[in-house]
Amino acid sequence: MIRLFRSTVLFLVFGLIWLAPGWVHSQTATKSLKPGKIQVTGRYPKKQRKEAGKAKRYYILKDQEKFRLRAGGPTNLVVLARGFKNGKISFDLELDGKKKATLELNVVRKISRAMYLRIPEGSHKITLVPSAKVLLRPMRVRRQPSKNEKVVVWEKEDEPGLVPPPVADTQPALLPPPPLPPVEEKEKPALTPLPVFKPPSPEPALKPAEEPAVVSTDRRVVAEHTEPPPPALDPAGPTTFGQRGLYRSWAALPYSEHSIVIGASVEYFKIGDFLVDGDDNQRLLSRLSLSGVPVEGLELNLGFSLVMNQNAAFDPTETQSVGDPFLGVRYGIALTDWFALGAGLQALFPTGQEFSQMSTEGISTRILFNFDFMPFPEALVTLNVGYHFDNTSRIFNYTINAAQLYSAGVNPHDQVLLMVGFAWQFGPVAPFLEYGMAQAIGADNMGFADSPNWLTIGLRAWPLGDHAFHLLAGVDIGLTGMDPPAGKARIPPYNVILGAGYDFGATAPPAVVVREVVRVEKVEVPLEASQTKVTLAKTGSRIVGQVLDAQTDKPIGGARVVMGGEEPAIFLSDPEQGRFFTCPTVPGPVKISVHREGYREESQVVLVSDKPKTPVTIKLHPTTGATFGTLKGSVRSISGVPLRALISVPARKVKLRAQRADGKFDQKLATGSFDVLISMPGYVTQRRRVKLSAGDVVILNVELYRKK
Repeated sequence: MIRLFRSTVLFLVFGLIWLAPGWVHSQTATKSLKPGKIQVTGRYPKKQRKEAGKAKRYYILKDQEKFRLRAGGPTNLVVLARGFKNGKISFDLELDGKKKATLELNVVRKISRAMYLRIPEGSHKITLVPSAKVLLRPMRVRRQPSKNEKVVVWEKEDEPGLVPPPVADTQPALLPPPPLPPVEEKEKPALTPLPVFKPPSPEPALKPAEEPAVVSTDRRVVAEHTEPPPPALDPAGPTTFGQRGLYRSWAALPYSEHSIVIGASVEYFKIGDFLVDGDDNQRLLSRLSLSGVPVEGLELNLGFSLVMNQNAAFDPTETQSVGDPFLGVRYGIALTDWFALGAGLQALFPTGQEFSQMSTEGISTRILFNFDFMPFPEALVTLNVGYHFDNTSRIFNYTINAAQLYSAGVNPHDQVLLMVGFAWQFGPVAPFLEYGMAQAIGADNMGFADSPNWLTIGLRAWPLGDHAFHLLAGVDIGLTGMDPPAGKARIPPYNVILGAGYDFGATAPPAVVVREVVRVEKVEVPLEASQTKVTLAKTGSRIVGQVLDAQTDKPIGGARVVMGGEEPAIFLSDPEQGRFFTCPTVPGPVKISVHREGYREESQVVLVSDKPKTPVTIKLHPTTGATFGTLKGSVRSISGVPLRALISVPARKVKLRAQRADGKFDQKLATGSFDVLISMPGYVTQRRRVKLSAGDVVILNVELYRKK
C-alpha cells in the first residue's frame, strides 16, 4: 500500500512537470499587459556601465540577435544603446511582427544614444535586431521625445507600416504655436481640448476644395508624478550552497556581473521512530554562504554549515558537527533568449574525528550540469544532472552509532544526481516546485534505502520591491529513503526550510514618470463676415498684437485672446514676447478680449485694415491682493543621478538651484500659469508649463538629457 501511494505521488509530480509549460503558455498567451508596463521576453547576458557616475545594467546583443520586448500601450519607450566599437549601427524594428522600420545610430562606447518608441494602445510584441554587437537598456517614460532622439511612432488604426512623428502646423511668416492656456478647475482632466468655434456654412464663393480647414495639435505638460517601479522579473535566488537557483537545484545563469550575495538558511524537523523504533529524533541544520561574480558568467561561492542532531535512543544523545565548509565554482551562458546552460563544481570539506576536525579523506565533490528553459521572463524551468563523488564513509576510522552517522551526513555510495525545478513570479513573490533524486551506485537496495527522492515546495518573496533583499520559506517532503532498515535513513519524511539573502549587485527597475498632458487643438476655417462673428477670408488681414503689463511694460505670456462674440476664436500670447496673431479676417471692426490670471480683463474693438497685418498693443493691469502657492520637485538625469540644476521662472523673476544631494527644490510663488525653465550645463534645457492656485502644491519632477 505504501509503495502504491509513493508511485502515485511520483506519477503526479512528473505529470505536473510535463504539463506545466503548456499550461503556462496557454495562460500567458492571453495575458495582456497594463498600459505603461514592459517586459523583456528572454534572458540576455548583462554588463554594468557607468551612466552619469552611477552603474546601470545593460543587455548584450550580438550581431543580428533579436531583442524582444512586450509592452502595454499606450506608452512611450526609450531604448539606450552603446557600442563595443564607435561607429554606425542600424536597428530593424518590428511591432507584432508586422510593422517594420530601420533606424541608424552613431553609437560610441562611453555615451548612450537613444531611440524613442511610441507604442499604441493594447499589448504588443516589439523586436529590435542590431546590425552589430551592442548594449541596450529599455526604459519606460511618459514624456515627449527630445530633439536628439531617433523617433518611431506606431499608430494602431493606420495600415501596417511606420507613421512619422506628427508635424506641427506651420505657415510662412507666422509665430510659433502658443503654449498651453490656463485650465479651469471645473474642466475635465488633461485631454480636454480648448473650446473651438463652429463655423457656419461657407458662402458659395468659398469652395471647400480651395479653402480647406487647417488643424494642428499641441501637447503641453501641466503636472507629473513618479510611480514606484514594478519588481524585477527573476524568480531565482540563493540556493542551499549560495549559487543562484531555486533551493536545491541550481540555475544555469549566475548572478549579474560584480554582484556579491550573502545567503543564510535553516532546516528543522522532529519525528519519532526515525532511526530505530521508539526513538525521538530532531535536527537543526544551518548554512551561511557568500557568492560573487568577478566576471560575467563566472560565479564563485563559499560557506559553511552547522548540524545539531538529538536522539535519546543513542549515547551520546546529542551530536554536533561544527564547520563543514564548502567551496564551489561554476560558469553559465545564455545561448538564446529562452535557453541557457552551465556547469559547476562543488566541494564539501566535512568535519572528522570528534566532529570538530576537518577530514581530508572525506572531501566530497559534486559535478552538476545545468539547463535553463525560460519561456517567459517571469518563468524558470531548470534541469540539473550530475554526479556526487561521496567520500564521507572515510571520515571515521572507528565505529560510531547511527545517530552520529546521520548527523555527519555519511553516505556509503556515490550518487547520480537529478533535479528538476519550476518557478513562476507573481509580482514580488515567486512560488517554486522541485523534485530531487540521488540514485546510489552499487547499493543493495537502490530503490529506497540508499537512493532518496524528495519533493520541495516553497515560496520566495522580495518585500522591498526589488531583488536586493529576499526571504524564503518551504518544506521538503520525503518520497523514498526516509524509512529504510535501522540506522540507514538518508532524509526525513519532512523538513521545514527558512532562508534569507541580500544581493549587493541587484539593480531595481527605473521608476516611471507619469505626466499629465493637455491636448490643444487649433482650427482655422472660413467664417461669415460680421461684427459679432469672426470672418476668415483667403485674402483677409491678420491681427498681430502684443500683450504687455501696464505697470512694467513687460510682455505677458499665456494670455487668452478671445476674438468674436457668439462663436469666438481663442488664441494665446507667446510666453517669451507676449505676442499673438489671429486667423485672416475681412476688414472691419472686430472685438477682442484678453484674459490672464492675476490681471484684469481688457476688451477693445480693433479696426482691421485691408493690409496683410493689423498691429495692436494691449496692456493689462494687475489685480491687487495676489495669493501664493508652492512649487516643489526634483531634477535628475535620465539615469537617475540628482542634478544641481537651475530652475528659472521668468514671469515671477525667480531663480533657484536644486539641492546637490538629492536634486530637490521648493519655492513659494505667486499664483497663476507660467513657464518653468530647467537648465544644467551639458544637458538639454526643458520648459514646463505650470498652473499654480492659492494654497496648492505642484510637484514637478524633471529628467534631463545630455547634449550630444
